[in-house]
Amino acid sequence: MSKTHKYSSILQDFAKPLLNGNESLKDFAHKIKYAELIWNYCIVEELQLKKLLEEMDSVFKESDAQHPEMHEVFLLLRSIKPRHFKKYKNFISKTEIRQKPAGSTSVYVEFIEPKYLKERYEQIRIKK
Repeated sequence: MSKTHKYSSILQDFAKPLLNGNESLKDFAHKIKYAELIWNYCIVEELQLKKLLEEMDSVFKESDAQHPEMHEVFLLLRSIKPRHFKKYKNFISKTEIRQKPAGSTSVYVEFIEPKYLKERYEQIRIKK
């Protein structure tokens, strides 16, 4: 499954509602990172990793308290994931914005397949 999908393109498509095409490199990186966090929230929710979901909920609640306008973005992207990106199940573990010598920008993404994320999550829970 994961070998045939380019998660760098998928993440950018997912983040489109945030992007206007005129962002600075810094703003583009922030928006992609925020989209990544919401993507991962959706994956954790789908996998029913309750403890991790509770931790992520607290992070988003804190963020919403500081930036209430971001809650609408969270709700929007959270609703888009199951409707338009349901078949993509990987947890994004690393995202880098890379600027090429010619001045263009690319997004580099690494991910963890659901079975490995779930296994790792269970190992951490057992150790506690």
